[in-house]
Amino acid sequence: MTGTAWEHQREAREALPTIVSGPHLGIGALSNAQTLSNLLKGLLPDAPRETSVLVAAAGARLAQILLIANDQAAGATYTSLGHWWSRLTHG
Repeated sequence: MTGTAWEHQREAREALPTIVSGPHLGIGALSNAQTLSNLLKGLLPDAPRETSVLVAAAGARLAQILLIANDQAAGATYTSLGHWWSRLTHG
């Protein structure tokens, strides 16, 4: 994935804690593709590429898999997702 530009990577990374800390949402929102898609329409309106990757990860229930596999708290799962996003967007 070298040479691939992720124009809105910072905004996408900043959207994750906003979603997780939202009332009535929490880490579960990161494993629900429809919910995440609706939220990202408002948070990342000009970032369809980044949005589609995050929604695909939600559809694959990545956050829930990380939470279960690592027996982690929500904050640690968010950190794992942040590392995943960094590796993805930095090649």
